[in-house]
Amino acid sequence: MEKIQPEVIGSNRVTGRPSVMQELGRPESIGQMMRVDVIVLEDAHTGERYSTLWGRKILEEIISSGRGKEVRLLSIPILPETDELEIALAACTVAKGSHEYAGEGVDA
Repeated sequence: MEKIQPEVIGSNRVTGRPSVMQELGRPESIGQMMRVDVIVLEDAHTGERYSTLWGRKILEEIISSGRGKEVRLLSIPILPETDELEIALAACTVAKGSHEYAGEGVDA
């Protein structure tokens, strides 16, 4: 299976990465969030998926059907030990009207 490269807000590298607050506060970033189907958070230290912020139902449908589906995916690297999670939640709420973050850590 080919790995699809998602759009990324900010950099996935801790060194020299722009502030998530600066990036998510830009109108272009909010617009980008509005246009995608799925938003995931990734741990900026490890690059591993941290949690689903938006589009959980779409991901669950793909998993349960066993068939792929074309989706527009946005990955946001965060430092979980900082306030970047709360910033991402607020930006998603502005862009989508709510968020689907269910708690700390990796989920479906």
